[in-house]
Amino acid sequence: MKRSIRIRYTVIITAVVAAVFAAVMLFMAFGLEPFVSGSKEKEIRSTIARIEELSADGFDKDDAFELVRLSMEKNFGISIYTLSSEGTTQIFSTNVSIETVRSRFDFYLRFGTVNADRIIENTDSYVLYRTFDARLNAQQIECMGKTENVAYIISTSMAGIIENASITNRFLLYVSLAGVLIAAVVVYLVCRSLTRPISELAEQSENISNLNFSSRFTGDSKDEIGTLGRNMNQMSDRLEDTIIELQNANSRLQSDIAEKERINKMQKDFLANVSHELKTPIALIQGYAEGLKEGVSEDTAFYTDVIVEEADHMNTIVRRLLNLDEIESGRLEPVMEEFDLVEVVRGVISSSSLLSKDKDVHIRISAPETLIIRADEFMIEQAVQNYLSNACHHVSDPGTICVSAGTYADGKVYLEVFNTGKPIPEEDLPRIWEKFFKVDKAHTRSYGGSGIGLSIVRTVIELHGGSVSARNTEDGVIFGFVLDKGTDQSSS
Repeated sequence: MKRSIRIRYTVIITAVVAAVFAAVMLFMAFGLEPFVSGSKEKEIRSTIARIEELSADGFDKDDAFELVRLSMEKNFGISIYTLSSEGTTQIFSTNVSIETVRSRFDFYLRFGTVNADRIIENTDSYVLYRTFDARLNAQQIECMGKTENVAYIISTSMAGIIENASITNRFLLYVSLAGVLIAAVVVYLVCRSLTRPISELAEQSENISNLNFSSRFTGDSKDEIGTLGRNMNQMSDRLEDTIIELQNANSRLQSDIAEKERINKMQKDFLANVSHELKTPIALIQGYAEGLKEGVSEDTAFYTDVIVEEADHMNTIVRRLLNLDEIESGRLEPVMEEFDLVEVVRGVISSSSLLSKDKDVHIRISAPETLIIRADEFMIEQAVQNYLSNACHHVSDPGTICVSAGTYADGKVYLEVFNTGKPIPEEDLPRIWEKFFKVDKAHTRSYGGSGIGLSIVRTVIELHGGSVSARNTEDGVIFGFVLDKGTDQSSS
């Protein structure tokens, strides 16, 4: 459980104040009476000295007034007696209870001492003692002494001192309790103003530890806490900037790593696919060449045709790879010119008729008479040819291939190639544009495809700022692309 520094400081300081008041109370309870008693004893001694001074020349009226003043000021009872052979004669007294000490006074005059509870001081000229007065039911401090001319008695009651001490102690107790309460409230309020910026800094540091840099220290004091708060704000800003930079760097690093892993995978796949595609024609060429060398058959034309066919297949793969590499690397820039897309489509259909000669396939075109666009004619022809070649390889037997071209309402040109046949699995649609990817997982050569054509189409169309698409229909597959028209001429 988190404890507030404000509460802790309040409790500590209040406890210190309470301890001070308690110490004062203990001193008052056990030390006030001895302190006052000692003070009275000291005052009695000073009074004795004054009486001795006054008695040196005999007492007169002014001396009596001074003794009255001393008696009232010190709260003493004072009695003065003359000494003679016949006894003592009282010449002055403010002690209303002198008769209670008369027997002790006579004993003192005769023997020079007294019977008392405690003798405080006993000299040749006086004896200072403490005794209990049963009539007053109180402790008394008395002093009996004599000079050459007079004898005297000085007495004071401890009852008033003890009562005053008791009243003082009770009053001090009330004052102490009120003082502790007031001190607690004042200390709490002072600590709250002092600890508010500390609590704010603690909250800010907790937010920073949780990577929350929105909190700010708002104090404007010029002391050490204000300096710490401003430094915390600067540290928060720098940490936030540093963490953002690290996150961006980490994102870039992860992106670079992912890109590197993707490139490494593509390189591995590329090598594996190239090896797979070239392995079969190389093996066939090698086998048939060895057959010709050994004279296995007299039908050399067949062997030669196979070797030529496989060499053409290898040449096609290598040529397409080089062409794709040139386009992807940017070494082959499109030559932009205006041409008729429909005318290009008809030429490609005418040259591709041999691809479907062994199948019952009907190829038709749905397009306007002319469709003028601005693009690289050779590259667009490659894209159309690859689409049509792909359709011929996968069309059903019997089947239909339809090439559609036209213009959308926004002015963009589209071309779509539809063929009847089996649909492409939905999970494979996003990958058909990858080099060497084939829906035929075994990479069979039944239709002669290399898995590069669609990659060339995507690269060419994207180089022109267009987009490619592929989707399944109820009875076949449609491949297409969309281009900006790139000319102000309208189709007829």
